[in-house]
Amino acid sequence: MSRAACLVAGLVLSAGPVRFAAADIHVSPTGDDAAPGTADRPLRTLEGARDAARKATGAGGVTVWLRGGTYPRAGTFELSALDSGTAAAPTVYRAAPGETPLLLAGRVVRPDEARPVSDPAVLKRLPEAARAKVVELDGKALGLKHLGPWPDLVADNGGVVEVHFDGRRLPLARWPNDEPATMKGVLDPGEGKGPGAAGGTFEYRDDRHAAWPDDGVWLTGYWRVPWQIETVRVKAVDREKRTVTLAKPVAGGIGSKFARPNGSGKEPYWVVNLLEELDHPGEWCLDFPTGKLYLWPPADLRAGSLVVSDLAEPAVAVRGASWLTLRGLTLEGGLGDGVAVAGGRGVLVAGCEVRGFGRSGVVVAGGEGHAVRSCDLHHLGDTGVVLEGGDRPTLTPCRHAAENNLIHHVGEVKRVYAAGVNAGFPPRVAVGARVANNRVHDAPHAGVLYGGIDNVLELNDVSRVCLVSDDMGGLYTTHDWTSRGNAVRHNFVHDSPKAHGVYLDDGDSGDAVNGNVFFKVDTGVFVGGGHDNLVSGNVAVDCKAGAHVDARGVARGYNAGNKTLVGRLRAVNPDKAPWKERFPNLAGILDNHPELPTGVSFADNLFVRCGKGVDRRAKADELRFVAFGKNLEVAADPGFVAADRLDFRLVPDAIPYRELPGFKPIPLDRVGPQPDEYRPVVPPAR
Repeated sequence: MSRAACLVAGLVLSAGPVRFAAADIHVSPTGDDAAPGTADRPLRTLEGARDAARKATGAGGVTVWLRGGTYPRAGTFELSALDSGTAAAPTVYRAAPGETPLLLAGRVVRPDEARPVSDPAVLKRLPEAARAKVVELDGKALGLKHLGPWPDLVADNGGVVEVHFDGRRLPLARWPNDEPATMKGVLDPGEGKGPGAAGGTFEYRDDRHAAWPDDGVWLTGYWRVPWQIETVRVKAVDREKRTVTLAKPVAGGIGSKFARPNGSGKEPYWVVNLLEELDHPGEWCLDFPTGKLYLWPPADLRAGSLVVSDLAEPAVAVRGASWLTLRGLTLEGGLGDGVAVAGGRGVLVAGCEVRGFGRSGVVVAGGEGHAVRSCDLHHLGDTGVVLEGGDRPTLTPCRHAAENNLIHHVGEVKRVYAAGVNAGFPPRVAVGARVANNRVHDAPHAGVLYGGIDNVLELNDVSRVCLVSDDMGGLYTTHDWTSRGNAVRHNFVHDSPKAHGVYLDDGDSGDAVNGNVFFKVDTGVFVGGGHDNLVSGNVAVDCKAGAHVDARGVARGYNAGNKTLVGRLRAVNPDKAPWKERFPNLAGILDNHPELPTGVSFADNLFVRCGKGVDRRAKADELRFVAFGKNLEVAADPGFVAADRLDFRLVPDAIPYRELPGFKPIPLDRVGPQPDEYRPVVPPAR
């Protein structure tokens, strides 16, 4: 229907104020941007559809229908305030019914572009078993931009290309292939600062180090703690002394901080991106001097899809737009984020699949009322969904939401502090965000990271997290007296033995942790020395401890001299409105034993077959401001509906209802994703 026809229809059908019919614009990979954008004569590109939609906005809500097929993205698809709709009639980009449009932000490599290796010098460096298997891709001839080299110190992928086969990220060549090597001993931690500072020196165990070249070698390691990982160039290998010296210092120096000065002898590391270690199908290596990629294909390249990620910017960027929806789209294969939303109001990303990006799936920064709902986000280098917004000093909420999503296999590149959802984890801030009904699993570190004020984290199913690093939580926050009013309730955290269920680390304060269920985690609720944390009505089953509290602030100096805690406190003016009214306990915190856990309580919690109930890791006098109410410890099934099927709801006459006066039913039947218009059928948990 033409715009004029839409206007006529609106006038004829409307008995009151004029209501215009929505405009439909069609786009297809086989279309033509000179076409009118009708169903039978679609446009070809997203930019063409966007320009047509901008001209049609006078007709009310505009829907751009994307037909099935691949839309190659060599650059970001930009949407701005010019693309805004209204609350009643949003602008919508969505998949045509029954079709799958793919926004592909990577370079597809044809089988004929992968050639046998012919350079004798390269063949000599490759392991013998790989020489007839490895193929060569000329990155410069493919038009790739991000061919390195890495800097001396790398915290993620160093900004170079990544390789995917049939939608899965392929690993860089490394040694060892599985379990890491370990340092034999630290000779110099390398803690200097400044441009000329030397890296650490350690003694190695395996003679394999002596066979590596003198230049172009990088090691990836958890050099001092299991939540800090860096890739560092090797400056020198002393084959007589059996030592490695790194080119740059890592933060804090190498060697376990718990076993200084010589380290523990267990610090793990791997050599990465080295031709000599390209010894396994699926591995690849980028030769920085030549820009050539060497790949041992995981299967016949003619039988699958080989894609190289090279777009460092977001595949889709929504900046300053309001009332705009992305629905049912598939995005794949960029080096950066999948979707980035900044400013504006009411942007909705719904029913989309976002996979194979080097950074995060969807990043929301600023604005108001944006939502990521019923999406599948997986095999990502960093985080699934990032929410940031609201104003901390004025307590103005952002009202962002991550709801009903399936999020898994995150942190494939950034192995620490990369979670299923990040809602305001420092240095980000979220005020008034909601993280609900998500299923998060298979993450090397945290499941959900959060921080800020008045956030709600509820009804999430979190499992198989902390697969690599420990001292982390299924839901985790840290180091902020002002991160208050967060409700952590009715979540199910399970099958993550290295993780604490909910972890309020290093003085974090003011959260209510209520009605969660923890199964086979380390500790159910871990309170690390903070204030005003209320822990009630939780169930912990088969955990080392049901809960934990300590007074770490005594040894770590959580007092007026603590720059981080006090700096965040002073930034919000706790003795003035609105903070004084909303959080009255905060104004006098420095005068009320800030080093001790004050205002903390544990009551009405159920601990089943746990090694301990509430593990009190402090002197009794240091816990004198902690209230320990009635908590129940039992060794037998207290009345679960079906514990063998992970149904930890309680039957009406279960023991806790009789023994714990404040215990309330936990709505486990509503945990995790629920059917809705964007996802009519929820796949079963695996």
